[in-house]
Parts: sequence; structure tokens; C-alpha cells
Amino acid sequence: ILPEMVRESDLPRANGIFLMFTFLAIIFGTAIAGLLKEALGEEVWKASFVCIGIAVVGTLTSLLVRKVPVAEPKLQLSWASFGVPRDIIALLRRDRELFWALIVRSMFSMVGGIVPQTVNALGKTQLGLDDFKTSIMAASIGLGIAVGCVLGGYLSKGTSSARVVVVGASGIVVMLLALALPGGEHQHLLGYAGSIPALVLLGAFTGMFIVPVQVVLQSRPPRQDKGRMIATMNQCTWVGIIIGAVIFKLSLLALEAIDWPRSVIFAITAAVMLPVALFYRPSDDVGER
Repeated sequence: ILPEMVRESDLPRANGIFLMFTFLAIIFGTAIAGLLKEALGEEVWKASFVCIGIAVVGTLTSLLVRKVPVAEPKLQLSWASFGVPRDIIALLRRDRELFWALIVRSMFSMVGGIVPQTVNALGKTQLGLDDFKTSIMAASIGLGIAVGCVLGGYLSKGTSSARVVVVGASGIVVMLLALALPGGEHQHLLGYAGSIPALVLLGAFTGMFIVPVQVVLQSRPPRQDKGRMIATMNQCTWVGIIIGAVIFKLSLLALEAIDWPRSVIFAITAAVMLPVALFYRPSDDVGER
């Protein structure tokens, strides 16, 4: 809905602010989850009532969102609506910039399916931390993303800046490699204290990276196709998350078989992001096609 509510030149900043609040919610949710588990003990099921309350508040506040006109009133529901419609496939074939943004967004989601689980494995299994400290590690990523989203929106200055994407992707790779370094206690060079700033920086580079990519996906499709393009993006996002979960599980089984530390999965994830950092360069021209 953002492309229909703000000017195109404001999309980077709007996305930055929007994603910042999204990840601030994730920060608080992750931290509160750890606190609730510690406080409730065996009755942790009671935390589900907190989740239901959040869902109710979210539903009620969604009613306050300004309504926008229907982009294509004559569009009919068909079996193609449950997959990727043919005209969206044709659009992606015509607009290679849009196609590669979709692929990169899916790869980003795949990484997003790996990193949080790896942080949990690092904290609880490798470093031997309790639920609260492990939640703090996970929340550190969200804190960094919140800052990085605002920074990415500001640095893009009304366009999808390739420079911002390159810095963000390169920073992600470097921070993932830093988190994978062996050595010291628990076969992890950074340890708990060193991991916190590294995770904040990882989140910051992630926020910088994703804002311009999101802007490409929102701004390039014609008005009547924007909604279905975002739907396609969400489909690919969940495919990426599922693939990421599979990669994490297979990596975990392999590391357990050879008795290597869980933090090696960060290096595997860095290898997944490396081609994006090396080769993906979005155009600054993000207007509708």
C-alpha cells in the first residue's frame, strides 16, 4: 500500500520508517518471549494469551489505515491467482531489474530463515546461555535493523541507490564471517559479549540493504500490477524462508556429524550472500514500467 500512499521520491524513507517499526516490534517481541519463558516456567502456554492480545490490537488498528482506490476493479479471481499470474510472469520477463530484485529479496529471506536459528543454536548450544541472554542476542539483530532501515532510507535520497545495496550486502557478509570465527572459549572467538555488537552491525547492514531492494519491487511495476507483484514477492519470501530452514537443518546435521561448532553456519550463510554482494547492482531509475 505504501506506493499508493506516499510520493515515489519518499518511498525509501517511508520504507525505512515502516521497516524500523516492524523490527522494533520484533525486538520487543523477542525480548519479551525470553522474559515470559523465565517468568512462567512450566506454564509458558499462558504466553499465548499475550500473543492473542497483540493480534486483537493489530486487527483493530488496521481499521484506521486510510483506504485507497482499487487498482484494477475488473480483475477476477481464478486458479492462477493462487500461484503467479501469467501477466506477472510476463512483467518479470520484460523487466529484468524487477526480476533480479525479486530473486535477491528471496535470497535475503532465505538468509533470514537461517540466521535467527543459528543465533539460537550459538547461544543455547555452543555458548551455553540461558533463554534470556539468547533472546538478547536475537534482539540485537532487530535493534541494528531498525537503525539500518532508517539509515538506508536516508542514504537512498529518493532513489534505489546501488551504493547503499553494495555496502549493506558487503557488511552482511563481513559480519557473518566475523560471527563464524573459531577460537577462544566454546570455539567462538567473539563469545557472548563480542557477539552483541557484531549482531547489531549485522542488523544495521541488513536494514541498509533491504530498503532499496524493497523500493525497486514497489515502484517499478505498473499501478495495476503493484498489489499482485507484492503478493508474488511474499510468495517467494516464504519459499526462501522454507529453503533457509532446510539449509539450516542440513548444515546442523553435517556439523554434528563432524563435531564442528554451530557458528560455522554463519560462514555458510555468508557464502550464500556473497554473490549478491559481488554482482547485484540495482539501477537508480526505479520509476514505473
